[in-house]
Amino acid sequence: MGELPNSQLLWQSIVAHSPDTIMLTDATGCILYINRVLPSLKIHDVVGHSAFEFLSVANHDRFHQALRNACGLGQVDQFEHRAIDGSWWIARLAPLPDQPVPTVLIVSTDITRWKRADEMLREGAERFRLATECYPGPVMIYDAQGRVQFANTRAEQMIRRTRDEIVGKRDEEILPRQFTDSYRPYLLRAIETGDSQTVEVAAPRRKGGVHLVINFVPLANLHGQVQEVLAVGHDITRQKEVERELRCREREFRSLADSMPDVVARFDRELRHLFVNRQVEPRTGFTPQSFLGKSNRELPMPPDLVAKWDESMRQVLDSGRPAQIGFQFAVPRQVRHFESRIIPERNDSGSVETILVITRDVTDRCLAEQELQRYREHLEQLVQSRTRALEASQDMLRAAERLASLGTLAAGIAHEINNPVGTILLAAEMARVAQADGDDAVVARCLDGIAGDAQRCARIVKNVLGFARQSPTEKHLQSLNEVVERAAERMRGYLTSHDVTLHVALDPAVGDLPMNATAIDQVMGNLLQNAAESRTEPMNITVTTGVQDDHYTVAVADDGPGIPADVQAHVFDPFYTTRRAGGGTGLGLSIVHGNIKDHQGRVRVDSAPGVGTIFRIELPRHDAK
Repeated sequence: MGELPNSQLLWQSIVAHSPDTIMLTDATGCILYINRVLPSLKIHDVVGHSAFEFLSVANHDRFHQALRNACGLGQVDQFEHRAIDGSWWIARLAPLPDQPVPTVLIVSTDITRWKRADEMLREGAERFRLATECYPGPVMIYDAQGRVQFANTRAEQMIRRTRDEIVGKRDEEILPRQFTDSYRPYLLRAIETGDSQTVEVAAPRRKGGVHLVINFVPLANLHGQVQEVLAVGHDITRQKEVERELRCREREFRSLADSMPDVVARFDRELRHLFVNRQVEPRTGFTPQSFLGKSNRELPMPPDLVAKWDESMRQVLDSGRPAQIGFQFAVPRQVRHFESRIIPERNDSGSVETILVITRDVTDRCLAEQELQRYREHLEQLVQSRTRALEASQDMLRAAERLASLGTLAAGIAHEINNPVGTILLAAEMARVAQADGDDAVVARCLDGIAGDAQRCARIVKNVLGFARQSPTEKHLQSLNEVVERAAERMRGYLTSHDVTLHVALDPAVGDLPMNATAIDQVMGNLLQNAAESRTEPMNITVTTGVQDDHYTVAVADDGPGIPADVQAHVFDPFYTTRRAGGGTGLGLSIVHGNIKDHQGRVRVDSAPGVGTIFRIELPRHDAK
């Protein structure tokens, strides 16, 4: 250790035990003595070195100036500086008199903890400022006398004064007295008792008012004494507006519900009544107030009805879907019928919070439906009675029609057979005379005529039997194309002899049908013969088959003279013919119609005079059943 100039034991003891760092330097800053050094150094590493080596460069100029003030001017000086290890110090420099060389006494105090505490305090203050500026409501700090020490920007905006105009004043100096009187007692109570206080106030402003909830939080020192009070205001204006709107909507809902003819009720999730309109009293005999806060189980209702209600409402709460139930309820002097619609009501999160139930008295409707049902049953009985009478009349009419048809049939048969029978009688008489005269040739001609007319009578009888057949014919699955083709080939020679050219076009898509081949053959023969005999000039007949929807079709078309419209309406009538002089019996097309009907089909005629005629047959497909 360096020697102390003019050292004294007392001075050395004081310096050695001082908590501060004490050093002596010359006018250039060279360290002559030091009582302690940084932990990383030793004293002999410091003495004899310049103090500038242990200061940050930023503090060199200020240290040089302090040395000059002490040595040159004899003045005491001090400054803060930062050591090379980052610690903070306050250095106090004073000249030592009566020394052989100019000497400076430097006492340095470590203020690192103070600096860090000060920095933390400033950082905390900055965070507090930022927090209060970001807070949407007013924030103010009052001292123990109730004077404003701080106000954030939102407070300035609401008070409509600058911060300088607010700080240092009491609220009644800057705000209406009527407003400050609403919360000032709570501020004073927080100062006096040290307990937090909360108050809701309405602050006036130009457009409407501002509703605030103010929390007064006392801030005490280490001794528990209230030094300041933090006042934090929460703007609940929107909340108040929503509450006011909800109250308005609730009043509207109650007015609407009370004006409805139905019973309207609202239930919570515990199935307790939250609201019941006035219509419940005339329907049940109970006042609306007797329902509020109670579940159905707490009311004088039948247990089975309560169970039905609870189950339905639980389902709506769980599923979130509306439901409907019907029930009966006994009221004085009668039993009433009701229908209820249960509707879930959801909160903002989408969960079912309450249930709205609209119950309608449908007693009148039920009674009307019962009366209507009785009337309907009476009408059905009348209809059945009239139907039976009508069926009896129809049976009588059908019997009369059968008798008329039988008369027509008998007359037709008599007419058709009368001519050949007359011819037979005449030929027989001529044969008898010729036999008496011995003229065998005349007898032979007469016998041939008799045979021909007898065969004609037999054909007429056969056609009549076929037309009159009532039972369906036996059918087998066969190819429609093959049956039609065989019939056409069978008739080709007959048609050729009548100067008719036959064309056949069969669709290979036509399949098999359950049919009576003889009946279909007879149909084709009658249609071809009827077409060939329509005129004596050469003509063409075309036979085609095809597929249409769920039917097979057969068409027989000719380019003959056609059929007049008035005749088309009777072509399928039995014994109706326009060629009676030519030997027509009027049964051919009737037999066609009967055979096709027996096969569950239908036949139509399409004809125009001078153009030709087409008979179209439709038979249901076997694979389309």
